[in-house]
Amino acid sequence: MIFFIIVAAFILICVASNYDQKKKEEREEEERRITEEHKKRRLEEEERIARQKRTQERIEQRERQRLFHEEQEKKRMEGEKLFADELSAIPIIEFELAEPQDYLNNKLVLEMDDIKITEPKDGGKRSSFGDFVVIDVETTGLKIQSEIVEISAIRFYDFEPEEAFTTLIKPSKPIPPEATRINHITDEMVENAPTIKQVMPAFIDFVGKSNLLGHNIEFDLRFLYKYGFDFQQYNKRKYYDTLEIARKKLVKFSDSDDFDIKTLDVIDYKLDSICSYFDIYRTSSHNSLSDCYATAKVFSELLSKYDLLTEYDY
Repeated sequence: MIFFIIVAAFILICVASNYDQKKKEEREEEERRITEEHKKRRLEEEERIARQKRTQERIEQRERQRLFHEEQEKKRMEGEKLFADELSAIPIIEFELAEPQDYLNNKLVLEMDDIKITEPKDGGKRSSFGDFVVIDVETTGLKIQSEIVEISAIRFYDFEPEEAFTTLIKPSKPIPPEATRINHITDEMVENAPTIKQVMPAFIDFVGKSNLLGHNIEFDLRFLYKYGFDFQQYNKRKYYDTLEIARKKLVKFSDSDDFDIKTLDVIDYKLDSICSYFDIYRTSSHNSLSDCYATAKVFSELLSKYDLLTEYDY
C-alpha cells in the first residue's frame, strides 16, 4: 500500500514538474512571441519612419530642383533681356551702297596669307585689348564657294560698343535649306537686300585699320577676302580669336581623356557653349550682329582667365 502511495506521489510530482515545465516553456514562448512582435512592430515603425523620411527628402529635392530651375529660368530671361537691351542700344550706322564702277574685284582665297592670331599673355595690360572691331558673317555653307547672306561688325573702344554695321546680303543663288535651318535666313528675307559687292566698300571703310576679333575668325576673313576685303594690307593689324583662346583656357570634355568631371568647363568650343559657361544669355544665335556682340562679351570674359594688369595695378 505504501508502495503504491509512493509511486502515486512520484507520478504526481512528475506530472506537476512536467506541468510546471510546460507552463514555463509556454511563458517563455509567449515572451519570445511578444518580443518578436515588439521587434516586428519596431522594425515596421522604423521602416515607416524611413519611408516617410525618404518621401520627405524626395519632396524637398524636387522643391529644390523646382526652385533651382525657376531661378535659372529667371536668370536666363533676365540675361536675354539684358543682352537684347544692350545690343539694341548700339547705334547702327547708315551707309551708301557702292555704284557699279566702285565694285571690288574678287580675290583668290588661295592667295591669302596665313593669319597670325594674337594671343594674350600674362603680365600684359588689359586695356591694350579693348579697342577692336568684332566681325561675323552668315553664309550659305561652309565651303569657300558658298556666299555671304549677312554681314555685321561692331566697333569697341575700351571694351564698350560704339557703333555697328549690319545688313542682309542677297546671294546670286537660292539659299540652301540646310543653311536656312542654321541661320534662319530665307530667300524672301534677302529678296530686296543689296549684293555683297554693293556693301563691301562701306564695310571696309567701317573696319578701317582696327584690330579684328572673331570666333573662328579665319572662316569669316576668308569670305571677306574673297569678296574684296584685303585686310592684310595694313600689316600692323592684330587678330583676336575667341575660339583659339577658349581652346587654351577652357577644359573641354573628351571621351579619351582621364578627367575629373569637376574640372570640365564646356562640352565643346562653339560660341553658344562658351556663352553658357560665362552666363551670357541670348535668344538669337547664328544672327551675325548677335554673334558679334556675344563674341565681344566672351572675349572680355576670357581675358579674365589671364593675369593681366588693369588700371588699378599700375
